[in-house]
Amino acid sequence: MKFDIKFHPYVLIKRQKLLNGDPAQRLAFCNRLLNTVNQNPDFLERLIVSDEAMFSLNSEVNTRNVRNYAEHGNGHPPDHYAEFLQGANQLMVWVGLTRTGVVLGPHFAERNLDTREYLRIIRYNVVQRDFRTHNVDRNVMW
Repeated sequence: MKFDIKFHPYVLIKRQKLLNGDPAQRLAFCNRLLNTVNQNPDFLERLIVSDEAMFSLNSEVNTRNVRNYAEHGNGHPPDHYAEFLQGANQLMVWVGLTRTGVVLGPHFAERNLDTREYLRIIRYNVVQRDFRTHNVDRNVMW
């Protein structure tokens, strides 16, 4: 299609909006991390990394399956971006991982993930249940 009518496929892109203060906060976080590693050489050995994923329960667009075509050279088509509401009929899944390969979770949240809900998952599910199940010493983990 690109060669016959000079249209180019654009993949739909979902992106998190960055606020004005975000770059400075990211740089400050990186500096804190470097300082912590310098002060505690075993920090990364004891670090738990985690991530969350949201799964939509209301047929939200899968951006990997959508292609919009527009004339090449005129930029993205008008419907290039998809709007979505965070927390609307979604299920959040949290998983953590230690350096030794211990998987913490998965843990699920059906409501919006605010600070209170996130701390509930960490305190009750991860620290009290997962650490005990996998014999993880909470006093040495970050």
